[in-house]
Amino acid sequence: MKALLASLLFAQSALAQAPPGLPAWLVPYPGASADRRASAVLVESAYRTPAAPSDVVAHYEKLFAAAGLPFHPSLDGIGTVLRAAPPECDLLIQIRGQEAGSLVRVSCSVKTPELTESRPRPAARIQQDSQNVRDARWEAGRQGNQRMEKFDRPVYPSAKPPLPPLAWPDWLVSCDGAPLQIGKGVDQFKLSYLKTTFTSMQDRATIQAFYAGLLNANGYAVEFQSSRITPAGARVQVQGTYYPGEKPGPRLTIRAEITPVDVTQQVELRITRRP
Repeated sequence: MKALLASLLFAQSALAQAPPGLPAWLVPYPGASADRRASAVLVESAYRTPAAPSDVVAHYEKLFAAAGLPFHPSLDGIGTVLRAAPPECDLLIQIRGQEAGSLVRVSCSVKTPELTESRPRPAARIQQDSQNVRDARWEAGRQGNQRMEKFDRPVYPSAKPPLPPLAWPDWLVSCDGAPLQIGKGVDQFKLSYLKTTFTSMQDRATIQAFYAGLLNANGYAVEFQSSRITPAGARVQVQGTYYPGEKPGPRLTIRAEITPVDVTQQVELRITRRP
């Protein structure tokens, strides 16, 4: 019943009032030409400008100040929204960013009539209610701005930890106990490495198992190991990785590559430093 009464009062008020008109002081951004359309209860004006949304907002801030209206912009997830209640109408201004500037839409609608009780409300009560509405809108806009502030803060990448030193560990030995000749180089990815190559008379599976156990025992997690059913004449590998700091991050990898050559096995051990 109350909703029906409100609708009837609004319709009667709209018919009784003259069509709304945009306030004379409410002009478009300099250089822009607006398209306007009007009905008995609404006047709309829209235009595009090459100016940035922030410049358009500043333009309307000056107009509001000159008209003595409070200026409380809010964000709706698409752009900036401005609301005001000048004597002429209820005012809504939407400013949307475009690839080449801004799109601005201004709506000036007939003021919503107040539902009256059996006795008229005092003028002070009406002013207080209007102020409460404006305060609520301002607070909503302020909270929206706070939520969006985090997107305006620059995000800097965290500094990478230093690369671990590239040195041959004492425990990385020949499976036969023979002394090793260590060389160094840079691979196709510009990563520095140390390596050695030797031959062994032990069988391929024994050598592979030896280095898998050696890596695990010294803090290198074995990430790859060739299958035991790899054909007898094929090359096999075992590789482990060590992270001195947090994972992911700079690390060292050790790879043992075992290749059958006649009755012996050629073994290559390589340590690579990776960022």
